[in-house]
Amino acid sequence: FGFLGQYLLNWTIGRTVLDIRRALLDALLRADARAYTSMGSGEAVTKVVGDPQQGVQLLAVASITLLRDGLPALAMLGYLLYINWKLTLLTLVTLPVMSAVLKIVNRRVRKTGTRAYDAQIHLSSVVGDIAHAWRLVRSFDAAAHERARFAQAAGEVRRHQLKQTAANATAQPLSQMVAAVGISVIVSMALYQGRTTGS
Repeated sequence: FGFLGQYLLNWTIGRTVLDIRRALLDALLRADARAYTSMGSGEAVTKVVGDPQQGVQLLAVASITLLRDGLPALAMLGYLLYINWKLTLLTLVTLPVMSAVLKIVNRRVRKTGTRAYDAQIHLSSVVGDIAHAWRLVRSFDAAAHERARFAQAAGEVRRHQLKQTAANATAQPLSQMVAAVGISVIVSMALYQGRTTGS
């Protein structure tokens, strides 16, 4: 990618994040009272500060991966069609199976990701409550209660992040297993085709 490519990509990401943050802040300033009562301060901060950065970063990484890995894969597919179109079409049979497996895994990843995100927002709210009401915490000697509340919220964040990591980690072995089965069928067919035609 080089220096210039990296710099321009990060400049674009930074500018996009800035524009999204400005738009979110404008929407927050125009929001009615119901929005403020239903949303904690930690959630509002996370939605304006953290979410745009994560969303745009994910989009950029996905675009780079698609360009870096997708274009060579299409070129190789074209070459394989040229060499032996029957075996190449057989390889395309594994794609629906692989996409079904990945769809199931992605559903699980989204579900665990949403729960991890909600747990992190709750943790931010707990810390925000402590920071805003520190005088009350000290006056009523509630530090032990707040520590326990924080420990519970932090534990939930850790638990949900581990679940999300486990869900993400299952995608690669499952897709490799489907690909291995597909490749073994293709190799078997190629060997059979080579024996029967003598080539």
